[in-house]
Amino acid sequence: MASVQRIGGFLSMSPFAYIVRRLFATIPTFIGITLIGFLITNMSPGGPVEQQLQALRFSQDGASSGASDLGQIGVTEEVKKALEKQFGFDQPVHIRYLIWMQNLFTFEFGNSLILDEDVPVIDLILEKIPVSLRFGIFSFLITYLVCIPLGVVKALKDGSRFDFITSFIVFAGYAMPSILMAILLIVLFGGGSYWDIFPISGLRSDDWEQLSFWGKVQDEIMHMVLPMICYVMGNFASMTLLMKNSVIDEIHKEYVLTAKAKGLSNRVVYLKHALRNSLIPIATAFAGILGVFLSGSFLIEQIFGLDGIGRLGYTSVIARDYPVTLGILIIASLVILMSNIFRDVLYMLIDPRINFDQQTNSSSTRTPENWKITSKPQKGHRLETLKKAGRTAKQILFFQWKFHPQTKAKWLRFQKRKSSWYSLIIVSSLFLLSLFSELLLNDQPFVLKYNQQYYFPLFTQYSPREFEIKNSFIVDYDDLLKNNPKAEWAIYPPVPHSPFHSYEELQPPSPIHWLGTDQIGRDVLARLVYGFRTSMIYALSVWFLSFLLGTILGGMQGY
Repeated sequence: MASVQRIGGFLSMSPFAYIVRRLFATIPTFIGITLIGFLITNMSPGGPVEQQLQALRFSQDGASSGASDLGQIGVTEEVKKALEKQFGFDQPVHIRYLIWMQNLFTFEFGNSLILDEDVPVIDLILEKIPVSLRFGIFSFLITYLVCIPLGVVKALKDGSRFDFITSFIVFAGYAMPSILMAILLIVLFGGGSYWDIFPISGLRSDDWEQLSFWGKVQDEIMHMVLPMICYVMGNFASMTLLMKNSVIDEIHKEYVLTAKAKGLSNRVVYLKHALRNSLIPIATAFAGILGVFLSGSFLIEQIFGLDGIGRLGYTSVIARDYPVTLGILIIASLVILMSNIFRDVLYMLIDPRINFDQQTNSSSTRTPENWKITSKPQKGHRLETLKKAGRTAKQILFFQWKFHPQTKAKWLRFQKRKSSWYSLIIVSSLFLLSLFSELLLNDQPFVLKYNQQYYFPLFTQYSPREFEIKNSFIVDYDDLLKNNPKAEWAIYPPVPHSPFHSYEELQPPSPIHWLGTDQIGRDVLARLVYGFRTSMIYALSVWFLSFLLGTILGGMQGY
């Protein structure tokens, strides 16, 4: 009976052959990206033809009859066909896609249709890249220079007060959205309400040309401080945690314990042996340096007035400028695909367990080229034993499933920490409470006694006619209790406010509104609770779908 025996990993081939194969594998992925992107942008409503027709209808001001005549002229079939021909929409979508793909080989993305007419798209992109590139490089370097030492110290002081405080600070910054972080920094340090320390718009001051060399350097640094904080805070938590977990995994391995047993100092063991192997996951993430060319965030660039690639992409999408949108998509896709290849190659180069010349490698990836059929089954092989027992492929897949060692180690560390359980209990409790937001925060009473009858407004919608209310489409139960003697009493939820009802604007925190009201009078606490529920439901849904699809597809590929 034949069996499957693995004879080597993907590194049994030469590095050049592996890179060539990976490059060829990116071709179908790239074609799929271009196809999906092209179809979505061309099928979206409000394109350049529709915008030009709309502009023709309202190009002149005048009497209503004149505007009507102009509208009739603007929508004639001849005008519409002329606009379609002008913007290249006079041909079927598949023909347009093939023409566009043909132009891609020469980086001819066309000209901008709306943002800056008659300007090549590639020139627009190259003009914006330096701004995003500057922030991308500095944020990349700052993240590595801060997170690696911080992760090492946190690993060596795992569970200490320092570990807890730094985790709280890092994850607080990670959990805060970049737009909220930007607003907070502007209010605190940009002259909003407290200190006027840093400029909040652009990259240079108006008098930059008159400054000395060091004055120019200082001016640009001051302009970069607030946006840079917003850029790096999102990466701090993930990179610090990655470094910390990597060091913890290494210092508990046998070779570290052996080195300690031989009398080596902790400094030598940790910094010379454990740290070097702990940097392997971090070094593979270094491949993300290619992404700094397109690291612009449209929110940060919009808030701080930075004219970078993120802001250009956002503006092109809103304006339906298809050539610019597709040009940014293509360049971003190429950068990401090349980053993935660079990451694989970098991992192969830095991992000492991987050897291109050896024919056996226990850590390499399964691929069909590295399996062969032998005439004798491998003794004690678990997979062969399951096949002999008559197990199906589906049963074998789930029977073989188990936690990855790193995942198991993380779960064990989670069980040992009280703070982890406290955090889990707090978040779970808040989520469960938010599921019943309507029963806890609502301006509709549970029970209302009106005219010797009982009503349940929170569970049933009543017509204003039932309470003799005229000239209104809704029932204001607070006003009903105050002004109608037939309304005797009502029982409200613990917080009698709804995020959909407007009260007095911009009220400070008070016993009535615990967190105050916003600019249009909505209760802030009610908005936070309802918003927390919505965010958690979306997050759990995305996680579940990702886990389900990833498990199924990964299992199919591995099997």
